[in-house]
Formats: sequence, C-alpha cells, structure tokens
Amino acid sequence: MRYVLDSSAIINLIQRLEERSIDILKESITADLAFYEIGNYLWKINRGDLVEEFVKVLKFIRAEYVGLKEEVLAIAVDERLTYYDSVYLYLSRKYGLPLISDDRDLVGRGARRSSEV
Repeated sequence: MRYVLDSSAIINLIQRLEERSIDILKESITADLAFYEIGNYLWKINRGDLVEEFVKVLKFIRAEYVGLKEEVLAIAVDERLTYYDSVYLYLSRKYGLPLISDDRDLVGRGARRSSEV
C-alpha cells in the first residue's frame, strides 16, 4: 500500500482520471465510511447516473472498517477535527502512509492533495 485516500480524494481522482484512477486505488486504502460519503456526494449533486461508474473503479480499493475507537476520538479532540476526518488520519498513522485528501482541514494538517498523486 502507498496511500490512504479520503472520500474527497477518491471522488476527485475518479472524476479526473476515470478508469486510470484504478492504478492509484489498487495501491491505496480507505475507510469504509468513504463509500457513504461518496454516496452522499452523488446525492447532493443529484448524479445517481454516476453510481455505476464509481462502483466500477471503487472495487479496486481496500476499505477498512474502523468503527468507534478511542484512538480516533482522541485524534478528533486533539486535532479539533470531525470524527470522519480523524478516521482517515488514524489510518494514515496506523499504516505509516501519506494521507491524500482535498479537504482543506486535512491538507492543513499535512495531507497531500489528489492532484499531487
């Protein structure tokens, strides 16, 4: 594995690179909550027609269930982040991998932007 990807990075990579994003997804990990965040994003922009396109490439990324953990909550409190964002930081620290995100709060804490991958 080379990267931890949050939902914002996954969305932007798939939209920018389409099927070419598979190479990056294959060498990455995300939290299972990314699928819910991506679904919410597609709902917000009223683009149910994109579900199939996303599903086609999302099957290549490893997703880890994190759930409710004291370590994640400690990160959220210490870093003053949402629990959702803290899950991705937790995975990044757990695996010693760079976090890729287009979320300004996470980029402000050292995450790399998806355009840098």
